[in-house]
Amino acid sequence: MRLHWSLAILLRECRVAREVEGKLLGIDLTDSHYVFAHPDQTYLDPSTVTHSFSRIVKRAGVPLIRLHDLRHTHATLMLKLGVHSKVVAERLGHSSTGVTEDIYMHVVPGIQTDAAECFDGEVAKVMAAKWRQRILSQMARPVGFEPTTLGSEDRCSVPLSYG
Repeated sequence: MRLHWSLAILLRECRVAREVEGKLLGIDLTDSHYVFAHPDQTYLDPSTVTHSFSRIVKRAGVPLIRLHDLRHTHATLMLKLGVHSKVVAERLGHSSTGVTEDIYMHVVPGIQTDAAECFDGEVAKVMAAKWRQRILSQMARPVGFEPTTLGSEDRCSVPLSYG
């Protein structure tokens, strides 16, 4: 998954801190080690992260939210910014866009209106191009020319002599 450069830098800094901790404990980090782990590099239980997050939120004095709510916030903001649901589904690890759309599309109330306006705009462009083409073809026609029907010969209002 592509990450913003600032997050990539932050993760690299965490990795360096983990490497320092590991060296102090005599452990060499490998790619299989987690960025967020206990100092001895053992697996960090998800509930530990959840409890730590709750303490941080409480100390920060912001409204209480769950760690999982950050996931929902991320998805909601991405969709409101117009990011395609396929991209959001991939970032969330959903098996299909249907899952993402079922959960999050209600948060984008104007999506039907936006889609209709987008479609109407494209139809208007196509119709304008067709009318322009029709007008130009009328202007280029010789005087007296009448359009033919399928299977008939060209007809002119000017009589032709077959001499």
